[in-house]
Amino acid sequence: MQHQTWSFAYAALLLIGALIGFARGSPASLYAGGGAALTIFLLELAVVRAPAVAAFAQLAIAAILTYVMAQRFLRSGKFMPAGMVALLSLAMTGIYLNRALSVSKAHVA
Repeated sequence: MQHQTWSFAYAALLLIGALIGFARGSPASLYAGGGAALTIFLLELAVVRAPAVAAFAQLAIAAILTYVMAQRFLRSGKFMPAGMVALLSLAMTGIYLNRALSVSKAHVA
């Protein structure tokens, strides 16, 4: 249950960031951030039916966002929004990695 709280909060923050980016004139922020938020949200709902698929898909999305936003932060040197999203996504990558490993061990045993 605790993973769900973090995932829904992560999705909400991604969506808020996407909407702010769009309001500032970046439709790409809406598409990318909104798409990531919606996917994370839907995968969280799917955890009950397909925990392994959801865990590894969420892990992949968070890891990709970490990489892309860290690259943007390093290029721009501005913490907001790229650095913040990179750090948040890095934390979620750890949470999803923990979940993916737990699910994998449960299926092996």
